[in-house]
Amino acid sequence: MTQSTLVNHSDTVWDGVVLAGGRSSRMGQDKAHLSWHGQPLFLHMAAVLKEAGAARTMINRIGDGGDWVRDVIPGRGPLSGIHAALAESKAQALVIVPVDMPLLQPEHIQTLVKNFEGDYPVEFTGYSLPLLLPVNDHVRAVVETAIASEDHRDYALWRLVEKLDGLRVKEPEDHERAFANANTPAEWQACQLEEA
Repeated sequence: MTQSTLVNHSDTVWDGVVLAGGRSSRMGQDKAHLSWHGQPLFLHMAAVLKEAGAARTMINRIGDGGDWVRDVIPGRGPLSGIHAALAESKAQALVIVPVDMPLLQPEHIQTLVKNFEGDYPVEFTGYSLPLLLPVNDHVRAVVETAIASEDHRDYALWRLVEKLDGLRVKEPEDHERAFANANTPAEWQACQLEEA
């Protein structure tokens, strides 16, 4: 993986994907439906993607109506959602975010898009998500191979990005706050306090 410099590719057409299909076992309730500023968290995350410039926003989840993308091969963690979204997207790239990162800002997404050079994933140093992933036959083939594997290590996003020779960009100054995940009630409360 290499360190990328900022390149302006504002004409890139990309789709946003919110990964909202997890079991939320550590939270004790469905994270996607936690209320953030009066709306379900999955809608908030979709709005962040839309504000950043997504041509389309997809929610990887079963049920609830809307622009949902269902797993074709479930049980592979985030890779299942990425696999399903790649099959649906007609854009040049996907920007994938987790449902439980409420402090993420549109400018963080735009940084990934500006660093997109067409063939390689883009991620922030030290973080698997958010992730920009090209939509092309090579990426689809690598994802198909990974998702068909019986080795659970092949489902890891860092391994996928490594296989695709992804680019890393320097994390923003506010990364510890902006990329905080709300996996537990205590982490959810901390995110709410940060926003207050």
